Amino acid sequence: MQGTSMEGPIPSTISLLRNLTELRISDLSGSSSSFPDLQDLNLLKILILRNCLISDEIPSYIGDLTSLKTLDLSFNKITGQIPQTMQSITKNLDFVFFTNNSLTGEVPDWIMNTQNKFDLSYNNFTRSSQLSCSSLSVNLVSSYSSSEGQSWCLKKDLPCSGKPQHHSLFINCGGTKLEHDGNEYEEDLTDGGAAHFVSSAEKWAYSSTGVYMGKSDAPYRATFANETKPQFYQSARLSPLSLKYYGLCLREGSYKVQLHFAEIMYSDNQTFTSLGRRIFDVSIQ
Repeated sequence: MQGTSMEGPIPSTISLLRNLTELRISDLSGSSSSFPDLQDLNLLKILILRNCLISDEIPSYIGDLTSLKTLDLSFNKITGQIPQTMQSITKNLDFVFFTNNSLTGEVPDWIMNTQNKFDLSYNNFTRSSQLSCSSLSVNLVSSYSSSEGQSWCLKKDLPCSGKPQHHSLFINCGGTKLEHDGNEYEEDLTDGGAAHFVSSAEKWAYSSTGVYMGKSDAPYRATFANETKPQFYQSARLSPLSLKYYGLCLREGSYKVQLHFAEIMYSDNQTFTSLGRRIFDVSIQ
């Protein structure tokens, strides 16, 4: 039940479906609701409750769902702390997405030391050890409500740590460094990932969130070798859930923003003549 615009809340009787191995619900309409009762769904491997208007704490029984591989509670209004009981299932978990919620407290050490893909960006955590923006193992961009003593990438709105000095920014998303019309486009060749944050000399950065349905090893960059000019139409950065680019330390003033798009994704049996109109949202702050 993903992307259906059905009305919530999620009924508690869903807990009777004890043989479920995957539960995917997203984009519910209606009013805020509590966390649904799922504690009898012990066979769940994938649990996605994304943008479901959940305004509640994460229940402790989540730690009893020992078969979980993917847990996505992103884009809700979830409060409270991350349950300590989750530590017992981290060995099985591959992906955890808690981005865009209102979680508080301290990020547990067992999360910072895990090899799993955790995205905790855009929350309200209040305490942490000193973390470096260049070596985050967990995506924590803009995740702390208190700015005191925190690195710039953890603070709300990603403030400049020094004096703003840049007045322009050009990025070849997913591609190599190049020059066009007298402008030098920065290269953007990192692999990306399901819970990824990369910064480039505090001039720009990007945050990538999400795992592809049915193909968790799919790439997060795409290239297409053709004769299209200019060259920045030959590459793209991909993300299945959320992709955010940040212009950092830009001087105050008015800016012209220009985004370049081209269709470079084709299946084996399609050509450009079969393509229809692509509709998507762009948000600029």
